[in-house]
Amino acid sequence: MIITPPDHPTVRQALIEQQSAGLPIVQVVTRATGIDSDYVGIDNRAAGRSAAMFMSRMQSRPGSVVALCHSTIYQVQRERIEGFSDYFIHNPREGMVFRRVMFGHDEAELSGKVLRETLADFPDLVGFYNAGGANSTVSEVLRRHSAPGQVFFVGHELTERSASALKENVMSVVLDQSPELQAKRAVDVMLSRLGLIPSLSNPPIPFITLTAENV
Repeated sequence: MIITPPDHPTVRQALIEQQSAGLPIVQVVTRATGIDSDYVGIDNRAAGRSAAMFMSRMQSRPGSVVALCHSTIYQVQRERIEGFSDYFIHNPREGMVFRRVMFGHDEAELSGKVLRETLADFPDLVGFYNAGGANSTVSEVLRRHSAPGQVFFVGHELTERSASALKENVMSVVLDQSPELQAKRAVDVMLSRLGLIPSLSNPPIPFITLTAENV
């Protein structure tokens, strides 16, 4: 089983060579483009659309919306941002405008810096979507910037820190991609491709929506 790192040409070429040699490949969480292999993960475009839908329907205040991701290197995060943007394009809400995508490279210091700059640029910020990492740092920036709940913050992955941010009303929604279920599915898919168990279907892994009420 290969857990694919960023979509790097060297990695992609290595995967193509191994696939040509007959090695079954299962890509988990994210994918290298151009590889026709099994993929185990959530529907990331649906996750992005869901983040936008929650924000549009649950944030009553009008204002600006921004998003943060690593960069364009991770397909998983590109798809989340595409889904988020697509929802606002096809479901516009009067008074709520998607303004900017920021790149934080999943680094705490850089992510905090670009968010602080964006807050200065858009004092009417009411929605923030983090498609990548550094939730603890951006949560701290929002704690210092505004009253709890003033900015509707949707992020990914349930951790102790994101759970605390939910309980403090700093984060509004967390979308968790069920890593345990992904690991089990990946093993089952590999066993199936090796002929050790019967063939099985491999639909997207359901992601879990968490709020302060069910964390």
